[in-house]
Amino acid sequence: MLEDQMARVVSTLDRLATNQVELDNALSTLADAHIKTQQQFRQTDARIDRLVLGIGDLIRAMSERKQ
Repeated sequence: MLEDQMARVVSTLDRLATNQVELDNALSTLADAHIKTQQQFRQTDARIDRLVLGIGDLIRAMSERKQ
């Protein structure tokens, strides 16, 4: 009786440990994906900034030619 209960406790703890490892791996994967996404947003923001500056320069140059 006591041995059966101990075996169930050990089995449950083993499953908990396994689930914890799987959860840690999943969280690590999510953190890596989040970091990569943030880097891509920063790169996109930088490209948009350069594009806006380029458009502004083009508009100024065209405006100066008209004068």
